[in-house]
Amino acid sequence: MLFTSVNLLEQDKIKMNTIKIVKGKPTLTPGASWINATMVAFRFNKRPIDFLRDAETGKFTRKLMERYHCKEGALIRATRGGDEAHRLTLIHPAYAEKFAIWLDPVLRTSG
Repeated sequence: MLFTSVNLLEQDKIKMNTIKIVKGKPTLTPGASWINATMVAFRFNKRPIDFLRDAETGKFTRKLMERYHCKEGALIRATRGGDEAHRLTLIHPAYAEKFAIWLDPVLRTSG
């Protein structure tokens, strides 16, 4: 097993948001489906913090914040401190494609 404790942010203990279309407008609403960036990046020998510090990710984050009228905390959840096994970064599903391409550039499609 890669992590002894990756279920630190239980659904019933922290309110998470997901983007849904409400009355024709994209809106952040309570939901699930977040990506455990810590676990996925570990399998590629990478760290989520490096993805989040990437200039392109920063631009994308600002665009999401502007579009959905939210703060960065509505898109990224991270635990800090403690030992390595208890740190966790969750990213909103809107990052799925960009995160996958960052992990493995072969996944980039042309066009």
